[in-house]
Amino acid sequence: MRTSLSRVAALLLLLLFLALAPHSARASAISDFQARLAQTQWNVQALEGLVKAQRASTRAIATPEAIDSFLALLSENVVGLTAAASARVTDEQRRVFAEGLRSAATQLRDLAPVASHRGLAAAASEIARLEAACRLALPDAG
Repeated sequence: MRTSLSRVAALLLLLLFLALAPHSARASAISDFQARLAQTQWNVQALEGLVKAQRASTRAIATPEAIDSFLALLSENVVGLTAAASARVTDEQRRVFAEGLRSAATQLRDLAPVASHRGLAAAASEIARLEAACRLALPDAG
């Protein structure tokens, strides 16, 4: 009982510290972008595994729930990437954002035909839309 109370107290103290932490202690635009990019890359890889596990099909089939869930997560990550890239940043940050967005767009471009080959037309369309969003958000690399 005493151990669980001390854990709860430690958790509450950590939450209080995080809530009161100065803004400068929070993630910078570049570290936030890089973390979101890492999540996006992992998400694309996991989605690719799920898509490749489906049988090839010449007719459109319903998108399985697991693939829909990963697509929703991927969409959230792409929104975060594109929002970060539109922020006012330095030339170096702009270059990093451009490289990251190009990398994500390439991964998505490669995944869309795989989904299409599995008969997942709706998923392929969403993946292509996300690729286009990444390309549209590309900042001028300076």
